[in-house]
Amino acid sequence: MSDSGSHMETIWIDRTTKPDLSILAGDIGGTHTSLGIVGKTGRTYALLVKFLFKTKELGSIFDALRAVRRTLSTVPALTPFKLCSLSVAGPVQGNRSMMTNVDWEISGIEIETFLQARTLIINDFTALSYALPLLNPSDSNTLLQLTPPEGHEPTPEGFVRAVIGAGTGLGVGFLLEDHGKYIAIPSEGGHSEWAGLEGEYRELYDFILQTEGVRPEAEHVISGPGIGRIFRYLQGKNCPPLSSKEDSRIDPKDLPAWVSSHAETDPLCRKAMDLFVRAYARFAYSIALTVLPTSGLYLAGGIVAKNIEAFQKGHLFYRTFLDTPRSSHRQLLEGIPLYIIKDYSVSLLGAAHAAYSLL
Repeated sequence: MSDSGSHMETIWIDRTTKPDLSILAGDIGGTHTSLGIVGKTGRTYALLVKFLFKTKELGSIFDALRAVRRTLSTVPALTPFKLCSLSVAGPVQGNRSMMTNVDWEISGIEIETFLQARTLIINDFTALSYALPLLNPSDSNTLLQLTPPEGHEPTPEGFVRAVIGAGTGLGVGFLLEDHGKYIAIPSEGGHSEWAGLEGEYRELYDFILQTEGVRPEAEHVISGPGIGRIFRYLQGKNCPPLSSKEDSRIDPKDLPAWVSSHAETDPLCRKAMDLFVRAYARFAYSIALTVLPTSGLYLAGGIVAKNIEAFQKGHLFYRTFLDTPRSSHRQLLEGIPLYIIKDYSVSLLGAAHAAYSLL
């Protein structure tokens, strides 16, 4: 059930549970801001209520916090919360972050003073990393394990997990387990140089270099804007364009969604999505061989969640991920379970887990 308030949508999941500990968790992005109360009972974390905002309708994060606090004042079972953890899309230093897509400074000290609750500011992929051990592989609403083209699905084992996620940019996170305790490793892996591989990918590398004057990073290709770049590259290569749609009049920010929505009917869009999925798989290949996440490699973000069929079709992602001439490397890769995170709100669970683990 949901109800609306001023600039806020409230979604109740469980009004009745009184957890051992209530934690205020948040995910702050340039477009959307989500806050929620996560209840911890024993070793179990559960999202009890979440509050959704459009970031640009807020003057600051404190507008959202005031609205949430006002609503929660009528629900004594969930208050007071003693811990708060907010994840942001950007680097964090000294428990504060200057956001890149909105003119906000998120200060843990200021929020802690305002809420009278110990507060942690973390990167959004740190929050996702802390969510990984809380996910139930049998919950099909949250998680999907990709099926290998041949053989059985590998079983998670070991102490290393990794998560990569393409959206507006490309995020990377790692999680290490040590005797039941977890630590997330910060990463800016999405900004690593994109190798370009060979053939059309080498041509795409040169296209980005020539049209934008930058040496391509991984997120120039493996992201929403990356889908747009791939499409424009293919469009220029195929003259006259294969696409018959009026794509030239589409706002660039809407182009990725347009391409993915026409992938089943338009040859150029289909090829663009195939190239995107293969590039995503090769980046996953590099991450997998770098850290050997035998406890699971997770794909997160809206693009993969909205285009699951493109990743599963013909085992395109998995076959590209396993593509190596070295049998010893393929054997390592075959032992790494691959998952798609279908519900990005698990980041709120991860933020709560981080707060309990680090504060």
